[in-house]
Amino acid sequence: MSPDYIQRFAGIGRLYGQKGLEHLSQSHFLVVGLGGVGSWAAEALVRSGVGKLTLIDGDTVCISNTNRQLHATTANYNQRKTVAIAQRAQSINPEIQIQTKETFAGRNNVGDLLADFNGVIIDAIDALSPKCCLINEAYHKKIPLVSVGGCAGRLDITRIKVTDLTASRDDPLLMLVRKRLRQNFGFPRKGNF
Repeated sequence: MSPDYIQRFAGIGRLYGQKGLEHLSQSHFLVVGLGGVGSWAAEALVRSGVGKLTLIDGDTVCISNTNRQLHATTANYNQRKTVAIAQRAQSINPEIQIQTKETFAGRNNVGDLLADFNGVIIDAIDALSPKCCLINEAYHKKIPLVSVGGCAGRLDITRIKVTDLTASRDDPLLMLVRKRLRQNFGFPRKGNF
């Protein structure tokens, strides 16, 4: 950790201690889906001092993203979401290592996208099939994954819960994900996954 890094993330160091800060500086996160959840998650990771970030999304920033996506500014319209987030991340922490993949995750490429990945995945995909493919691949490769449910139209932040996917309630997207994982990918009907 450089002196600049230590100064930049001194508050994180006070919160988590020197060892915690060192751990963050050496950690690698992969964020899949850079929309209304993924863009904010990526920024939170950058501002927490993570050392390496991989960003995956095949979409571009558009004007209709303005109300919910961090990177949606006039200067970024029509730019790749991965590029907009990467540039912003570098302006926050010039020492962060960033890799971008301008593609949508899905059945045909998720194995390649996760090949040799050693870190934590943030699944912010809002489409059923690619979300299931990513979760399945991470599950079988034993890669830690945080999966986000549907957020559109949600108003009450006190109802956000952190739980195993099998225990999620009142989220139509996650209910479909759970069902599809059991039916199409052989996930167990009982117990956590």
